[in-house]
Amino acid sequence: MISLKLASGVRLQATAHGVRANLDPAADGVPLGSGRPTLSAGRGRFAVPGITTLPARLSHTDLGSRPDPGDGAARLTLAGLDRLRRAARRPDQLIALQDAEIALTELHLGSFPEVRRRIVELPPEPTDAEFAEDRREAVHRALRGISRFRLADRRAAIDYAVLTSEELTHRKHIALVREAQNEQRAIDSEWEALEDHDPEAVIRFVDAAFAARARDATCVDAGQDKLTATRYVTCVVLFGTAEMVPERKVTITRSGRPVLLERDQAERNDLYTRILAATVLATAQEAFGSALAADEVRVLVVRPDPGTRSRVRHLGVVYAGRIGWDTPWDDADPVQLVLSAPGAQLLRRGVTREVVNLRVGGDDDLQDLLDDFTDAAV
Repeated sequence: MISLKLASGVRLQATAHGVRANLDPAADGVPLGSGRPTLSAGRGRFAVPGITTLPARLSHTDLGSRPDPGDGAARLTLAGLDRLRRAARRPDQLIALQDAEIALTELHLGSFPEVRRRIVELPPEPTDAEFAEDRREAVHRALRGISRFRLADRRAAIDYAVLTSEELTHRKHIALVREAQNEQRAIDSEWEALEDHDPEAVIRFVDAAFAARARDATCVDAGQDKLTATRYVTCVVLFGTAEMVPERKVTITRSGRPVLLERDQAERNDLYTRILAATVLATAQEAFGSALAADEVRVLVVRPDPGTRSRVRHLGVVYAGRIGWDTPWDDADPVQLVLSAPGAQLLRRGVTREVVNLRVGGDDDLQDLLDDFTDAAV
């Protein structure tokens, strides 16, 4: 086992059975993860080894549909904001840039529907038209290879086809009913697993939710803490760097024309922190929508290390915390919410309040493990 200190009170461990991250073990011993046999797959730009997929006959939408957000807010990332900033020239593009900034700071205020169990409708009883169609097909099959001149044989074949076609129609209906019943049993089995907080099912469906919203996040663990009986989900979020925050902000003049004004470093860092906080909260809410029995979502946020000089962009950890299901999502500033979360760690430095990586504690092996995430993200 490799045990790697991410920061004071934050330790990431790699074993043959998976990865686990502990938050503040000296204080309460509550783990961020519990060592799953494999890491599940992220989607989009971020993935980790050990891909887990949904069963072939069962998808995330089988239990409950998660409609496309449509407004694009859930799909917008800090990297996307950076691309908008680079392209913004015309007034409409400047307005789009301003809207994107606002949307990123309000990701946690979006819609996060819970997954719901789908009820498979049983096929209706066959209609007269279906009986007639099956009868015609049976007669057509029965007459194949019988000469038109063998009238007695043709009449006998027709009588037998008509006699057996009704039974065949009923058999087809019974087969459809059994297929629907088997599908419902598969759905019910997954639903029970989610209600029981089965780690394998929870990880699959949380990852499917992240994929549906194109989030740069992956679920790496789910379980129940032995000491507190807390049911948790552990998620790792890949976040951008502060350099992606636009250096200029959009301001509307008295004449209604959008213009760009310089944004000082403190403003950029403040916006970066707010987007980070909103992303953490949105990730937690997305996870709660699939992890029906979870009490908290444990979030670890990593980003490319802006200080590295290596050709490989190593990752650093910028946030760790436990977000409870009863968090007042709409009632407080997102930064205050993530800072007040149990075990929260977010380090800001200097008068500009720059968000910096959590201290690694001088453990050289940490970078090796984070490189695994880096390699998967390339």
